[in-house]
Amino acid sequence: MKALKLIANEKHKLILLGMKSFLLSSTKYLQSKLPLRNTVIKHCRCLNPQNRLHQWTVASVKLLAQKMPRCLNLDVDALSDQWRLYQLENIADSAVKDADGNTKQIDHYWRYVFAIVRSDGKTLKYPDLTVFVKSLLVVTHGNSDVERGFSDSGHSVTAERASLSEASINGLRSTRDGLKVFGDKPHMVPMTREYLSLGRQAHSHYITRVEEEREAVQKKKKEKEEKVAKELEQEKARAAAEKEKEGVVEKEKKLSIAEEKHTEMMDVGTELFKDANTKLREAMKTKDMKKVAVAQAMLDTAEKQIEEARMKLGTTRSEQRVVEKRKQSFMDSFVAKKQNNPTVH
Repeated sequence: MKALKLIANEKHKLILLGMKSFLLSSTKYLQSKLPLRNTVIKHCRCLNPQNRLHQWTVASVKLLAQKMPRCLNLDVDALSDQWRLYQLENIADSAVKDADGNTKQIDHYWRYVFAIVRSDGKTLKYPDLTVFVKSLLVVTHGNSDVERGFSDSGHSVTAERASLSEASINGLRSTRDGLKVFGDKPHMVPMTREYLSLGRQAHSHYITRVEEEREAVQKKKKEKEEKVAKELEQEKARAAAEKEKEGVVEKEKKLSIAEEKHTEMMDVGTELFKDANTKLREAMKTKDMKKVAVAQAMLDTAEKQIEEARMKLGTTRSEQRVVEKRKQSFMDSFVAKKQNNPTVH
């Protein structure tokens, strides 16, 4: 905080906004990755000593008993009855908190509960509840199982077997896990009719899988080639459109220059026509036939230049209208693409 006080107010605000953005992003990431909606984790709250007296814990115990594999053989009704007895149990504060007032570990608390006996002083009071709670407390909350799986896969995939597929690796893992049931002794595996039938079908399943993988690779390769061809075609079309666009812009510039030139020629011809008319009127007044002839020649030249400039100007403006329509077509096409794909710039 001392370092933040030394920073200018504007930068200080930016840093705080950055912190806020980081916290929001981190929270969203954790919400998407953590098992916050996991039913088992949610209902495990019933094991907390502070929740012992809540009525909802009975429903949680029933649900967890159905979810946990080790509890499948337990009588859920008997377990529920034991839980209700546990709720009424007079448990000493020393079982929940230590001498300093700190909450004890959850397993230490339940070890105390497990040791509670009936009135005869010998029989445990909560046998089913003991199995139930222990099955929940031993649930792994780390990644040791995953790392162990990687280790087992590493033993199966040696340097000489590096090309094994995922299905083959899973098959080897399943075989090894199955042998563990029989103490890693293959000769102890019972040769049932179903087992022999599956063994005979293994090769045909392998051939089918290899064929499916080959078809999948070919399909993926074809899709990739089609995608590359499509992208190449789009690139060619884009290059052609860009070239045509550049040609339109260049032609527009040339037509603008030509229009300016023809307009200037028409203006010159018009001025010459006016001067020739003035000279002709003056020559007619003085009856100077030589000057009349010169003025008439000037008129003819001016009319010819005006007509030629007018024709060329008309042609130029017609071409300009065509170019303008082409430009409008480019604009419409760009707007349509932007509406369909907002990322187009």
